[in-house]
Amino acid sequence: MGIVAARLVDRYYRPAFVMAIDEAGVARGSARSIGGLALHTALAACGEHLITHGGHAMAAGLSLKAEHLEAFRKKMDRHVGHQLSVENLTPKLDVDDEVPIGAVTRPVVRELERLAPHGAGNPVPLLVSSHVKVAGEPRLMGKKNDHLSLYLQQDGKSIRAVGFGMGELLEPIKKARSVSVAYTPQINSWQGNESVELHLKDLKIDA
Repeated sequence: MGIVAARLVDRYYRPAFVMAIDEAGVARGSARSIGGLALHTALAACGEHLITHGGHAMAAGLSLKAEHLEAFRKKMDRHVGHQLSVENLTPKLDVDDEVPIGAVTRPVVRELERLAPHGAGNPVPLLVSSHVKVAGEPRLMGKKNDHLSLYLQQDGKSIRAVGFGMGELLEPIKKARSVSVAYTPQINSWQGNESVELHLKDLKIDA
Protein backbone atom coordinates (compact mmCIF):
# COMPACT_ATOMS: atom_id res chain seq x y z
CA MET A 1 0.00 0.00 0.00
CA GLY A 2 2.90 2.32 0.66
CA ILE A 3 4.18 1.75 -2.88
CA VAL A 4 0.74 2.49 -4.34
CA ALA A 5 0.42 5.65 -2.25
CA ALA A 6 3.87 6.82 -3.39
CA ARG A 7 2.96 6.27 -7.04
CA LEU A 8 -0.27 8.22 -6.62
CA VAL A 9 1.74 11.11 -5.21
CA ASP A 10 4.15 10.87 -8.15
CA ARG A 11 1.29 10.99 -10.65
CA TYR A 12 -1.02 13.58 -9.09
CA TYR A 13 1.27 15.49 -6.69
CA ARG A 14 -1.27 15.32 -3.89
CA PRO A 15 -1.10 13.61 -0.47
CA ALA A 16 -2.36 10.05 -0.85
CA PHE A 17 -3.94 7.58 1.58
CA VAL A 18 -4.37 3.94 0.55
CA MET A 19 -6.46 1.70 2.81
CA ALA A 20 -7.53 -1.96 2.93
CA ILE A 21 -10.39 -3.21 5.09
CA ASP A 22 -9.91 -6.57 6.82
CA GLU A 23 -12.56 -9.12 7.85
CA ALA A 24 -12.87 -7.50 11.28
CA GLY A 25 -13.92 -4.20 9.71
CA VAL A 26 -10.62 -2.43 10.44
CA ALA A 27 -9.12 -0.25 7.72
CA ARG A 28 -5.33 -0.26 7.70
CA GLY A 29 -3.17 1.67 5.33
CA SER A 30 -0.29 3.89 4.38
CA ALA A 31 -0.01 7.55 3.49
CA ARG A 32 2.53 9.58 1.53
CA SER A 33 2.75 13.35 1.39
CA ILE A 34 4.20 16.34 -0.44
CA GLY A 35 6.04 19.37 0.88
CA GLY A 36 3.83 21.55 3.06
CA LEU A 37 1.86 18.77 4.76
CA ALA A 38 3.45 16.92 7.69
CA LEU A 39 1.61 13.61 7.89
CA HIS A 40 2.35 12.86 11.53
CA THR A 41 0.86 16.25 12.49
CA ALA A 42 -2.11 15.79 10.15
CA LEU A 43 -2.90 12.35 11.59
CA ALA A 44 -2.64 13.68 15.15
CA ALA A 45 -5.17 16.39 14.22
CA CYS A 46 -7.58 13.65 13.10
CA GLY A 47 -6.67 11.27 15.90
CA GLU A 48 -10.21 11.05 17.30
CA HIS A 49 -11.14 8.79 14.37
CA LEU A 50 -8.04 6.59 14.46
CA ILE A 51 -7.09 3.43 16.32
CA THR A 52 -3.36 3.81 15.67
CA HIS A 53 -1.12 6.07 13.63
CA GLY A 54 2.58 6.74 13.33
CA GLY A 55 5.27 7.90 10.98
CA HIS A 56 6.95 11.13 9.98
CA ALA A 57 6.30 14.15 7.78
CA MET A 58 6.38 12.36 4.42
CA ALA A 59 5.25 8.79 5.19
CA ALA A 60 2.95 7.27 7.78
CA GLY A 61 0.75 4.32 8.63
CA LEU A 62 -2.70 4.32 10.21
CA SER A 63 -5.64 2.16 11.19
CA LEU A 64 -9.27 2.93 12.01
CA LYS A 65 -12.67 1.30 12.04
CA ALA A 66 -14.20 1.12 8.58
CA GLU A 67 -17.33 2.95 9.72
CA HIS A 68 -15.16 5.95 10.63
CA LEU A 69 -13.55 6.25 7.19
CA GLU A 70 -15.91 8.90 5.85
CA ALA A 71 -15.64 11.08 8.96
CA PHE A 72 -11.87 10.72 8.85
CA ARG A 73 -11.78 11.63 5.15
CA LYS A 74 -13.82 14.78 5.69
CA LYS A 75 -11.74 15.96 8.62
CA MET A 76 -8.47 15.20 6.81
CA ASP A 77 -9.72 17.07 3.73
CA ARG A 78 -10.41 20.13 5.86
CA HIS A 79 -7.02 19.91 7.54
CA VAL A 80 -5.19 19.51 4.21
CA GLY A 81 -7.16 22.42 2.74
CA HIS A 82 -5.93 24.69 5.52
CA GLN A 83 -2.31 23.54 5.21
CA LEU A 84 -1.69 23.48 1.47
CA SER A 85 -1.66 26.47 -0.87
CA VAL A 86 -1.69 26.56 -4.66
CA GLU A 87 2.10 26.92 -4.52
CA ASN A 88 2.37 23.74 -2.41
CA LEU A 89 0.33 21.85 -5.01
CA THR A 90 2.62 22.84 -7.88
CA PRO A 91 5.06 19.98 -8.58
CA LYS A 92 8.69 20.88 -8.03
CA LEU A 93 12.01 19.09 -7.90
CA ASP A 94 14.81 19.84 -5.45
CA VAL A 95 17.89 19.61 -7.66
CA ASP A 96 21.32 19.01 -6.15
CA ASP A 97 23.46 20.23 -9.04
CA GLU A 98 23.62 20.98 -12.76
CA VAL A 99 26.31 19.06 -14.61
CA PRO A 100 27.26 18.15 -18.20
CA ILE A 101 26.38 14.54 -18.91
CA GLY A 102 30.03 13.78 -19.58
CA ALA A 103 30.72 14.36 -15.88
CA VAL A 104 28.41 11.51 -14.86
CA THR A 105 30.96 8.70 -14.97
CA ARG A 106 31.02 5.33 -13.23
CA PRO A 107 33.44 6.53 -10.50
CA VAL A 108 31.20 9.53 -9.82
CA VAL A 109 28.08 7.36 -9.59
CA ARG A 110 29.88 4.94 -7.26
CA GLU A 111 30.79 7.88 -5.02
CA LEU A 112 27.14 9.02 -5.01
CA GLU A 113 26.07 5.49 -4.01
CA ARG A 114 28.10 5.90 -0.82
CA LEU A 115 25.55 8.52 0.31
CA ALA A 116 22.98 5.73 0.85
CA PRO A 117 20.79 4.72 2.59
CA HIS A 118 18.31 7.26 1.26
CA GLY A 119 15.10 8.38 2.89
CA ALA A 120 13.09 11.42 3.91
CA GLY A 121 16.10 13.22 5.37
CA ASN A 122 18.57 11.99 2.77
CA PRO A 123 16.98 11.92 -0.71
CA VAL A 124 18.59 10.28 -3.72
CA PRO A 125 20.86 12.83 -5.50
CA LEU A 126 19.04 14.59 -8.33
CA LEU A 127 21.06 16.12 -11.17
CA VAL A 128 20.19 18.31 -14.14
CA SER A 129 21.82 18.52 -17.58
CA SER A 130 20.64 21.33 -19.86
CA HIS A 131 20.42 21.62 -23.64
CA VAL A 132 21.50 18.09 -24.54
CA LYS A 133 20.82 16.54 -27.94
CA VAL A 134 18.80 13.39 -28.52
CA ALA A 135 21.09 10.94 -30.31
CA GLY A 136 19.65 8.32 -32.63
CA GLU A 137 16.03 7.23 -32.53
CA PRO A 138 14.23 7.21 -29.15
CA ARG A 139 11.98 4.20 -28.63
CA LEU A 140 9.32 2.79 -26.37
CA MET A 141 9.91 -0.19 -24.09
CA GLY A 142 8.09 -2.25 -21.46
CA LYS A 143 5.15 -4.62 -21.73
CA LYS A 144 2.76 -1.70 -22.24
CA ASN A 145 5.16 0.42 -24.28
CA ASP A 146 4.79 3.16 -21.68
CA HIS A 147 8.47 3.66 -20.88
CA LEU A 148 10.93 5.74 -22.89
CA SER A 149 14.47 4.79 -23.90
CA LEU A 150 16.83 7.26 -25.59
CA TYR A 151 20.43 8.32 -25.85
CA LEU A 152 21.52 11.82 -24.90
CA GLN A 153 24.60 13.52 -26.33
CA GLN A 154 26.58 16.54 -25.19
CA ASP A 155 30.13 17.67 -26.00
CA GLY A 156 30.91 14.40 -27.74
CA LYS A 157 29.69 12.26 -24.84
CA SER A 158 26.67 9.94 -25.16
CA ILE A 159 24.71 8.20 -22.42
CA ARG A 160 21.52 6.14 -22.23
CA ALA A 161 18.49 7.55 -20.41
CA VAL A 162 15.27 5.83 -19.37
CA GLY A 163 11.99 7.59 -18.58
CA PHE A 164 9.62 5.29 -16.75
CA GLY A 165 6.02 6.19 -17.57
CA MET A 166 7.18 8.83 -20.06
CA GLY A 167 6.15 7.02 -23.24
CA GLU A 168 3.80 9.83 -24.27
CA LEU A 169 6.86 12.04 -24.86
CA LEU A 170 8.18 9.89 -27.73
CA GLU A 171 6.83 11.94 -30.63
CA PRO A 172 7.63 15.40 -29.17
CA ILE A 173 11.19 14.24 -28.39
CA LYS A 174 11.68 13.00 -31.96
CA LYS A 175 11.07 16.57 -33.16
CA ALA A 176 13.13 18.30 -30.46
CA ARG A 177 16.42 20.00 -31.26
CA SER A 178 17.54 19.65 -27.63
CA VAL A 179 16.15 18.81 -24.20
CA SER A 180 16.94 19.54 -20.58
CA VAL A 181 16.67 16.62 -18.14
CA ALA A 182 16.50 15.99 -14.42
CA TYR A 183 17.63 12.51 -13.38
CA THR A 184 19.22 10.16 -10.92
CA PRO A 185 22.28 8.34 -12.30
CA GLN A 186 22.45 4.56 -11.90
CA ILE A 187 24.92 1.78 -12.68
CA ASN A 188 23.40 -0.71 -15.11
CA SER A 189 24.99 -4.18 -15.09
CA TRP A 190 24.38 -6.50 -18.05
CA GLN A 191 26.28 -9.69 -18.85
CA GLY A 192 29.22 -8.62 -16.77
CA ASN A 193 29.44 -5.14 -18.25
CA GLU A 194 28.68 -1.96 -16.32
CA SER A 195 27.49 1.33 -17.76
CA VAL A 196 25.95 4.54 -16.46
CA GLU A 197 22.25 5.00 -17.08
CA LEU A 198 20.15 8.08 -16.35
CA HIS A 199 16.75 7.49 -14.75
CA LEU A 200 14.75 10.52 -15.79
CA LYS A 201 12.56 12.35 -13.28
CA ASP A 202 11.57 15.17 -15.61
CA LEU A 203 12.26 16.32 -19.15
CA LYS A 204 11.74 19.69 -20.82
CA ILE A 205 11.90 20.23 -24.55
CA ASP A 206 13.98 23.35 -25.14
CA ALA A 207 12.43 26.20 -27.07
